[in-house]
Amino acid sequence: MYLDINLIDLLKNNEYYSYFGSHGYIDAISYTKGYELIAHCYELLQNNNTLYKEDVISNLRKAINLRIKDLNTNLNFEKIQNWDLAKKNKLEMLEQLGIVKPFLIKKLLNIRNGIEYDGANPPSSIECLELIDIVWYFYKSTDSYCIIDPDEFQIEFDDKENHCIALDFDFKSHKTLNFNGRMPQNYITDKPKINTIKINNFFYKDFSKNDYKKYFKANAEISPHYYSGTLNVEDIPNYIEIVAHILTKWKF
Repeated sequence: MYLDINLIDLLKNNEYYSYFGSHGYIDAISYTKGYELIAHCYELLQNNNTLYKEDVISNLRKAINLRIKDLNTNLNFEKIQNWDLAKKNKLEMLEQLGIVKPFLIKKLLNIRNGIEYDGANPPSSIECLELIDIVWYFYKSTDSYCIIDPDEFQIEFDDKENHCIALDFDFKSHKTLNFNGRMPQNYITDKPKINTIKINNFFYKDFSKNDYKKYFKANAEISPHYYSGTLNVEDIPNYIEIVAHILTKWKF
């Protein structure tokens, strides 16, 4: 069986309501330490001294590394196989996922490399303050991705039959994407077509033909057609775009 639907079009369609059903919290050890490093940078900057300003840049670099580590621990984005053929570093991957705009962070890293390897002088106190603020905003904008572990991603159709789909993403290995729900029957086909995705572990049940029959008679507008299955991520060409879109729903 095959899934005959463009998932990214479905996700971006404003006629549907999409959200993570629920979430838990992760104990990210580096979370607190990163903010402590940023706070320490503000303290260091109280001393208008070249060596202290070099320490500011060094500690900001550590803070960035800690945050990227936490992001990768929770999202495991490096395990996604669908990246462009061109080699990407972690910041470029996060940019493609819509999580960061790396230009200013790259600027900071270049400054740090100049100090560390070329003996360059650190920036002025004002420039250091700007860089600290940039890292602080980097942290604030990515907090959710480091401490939230969301459940299934829900898509509710605004139609008479109350169709719905739940997507269960594998953020550990990014190898599979499970789905289940009361989907329109035309989303499932037994013949491969252009852009269809093969369904593994396919399951279908018509609840109108069993013990739920009385329930569905009383609620005739609810679709009784239930489907579930597993998709291989390697068969989903726009998987990264799909992940980037659902990350916009990854909120406190």
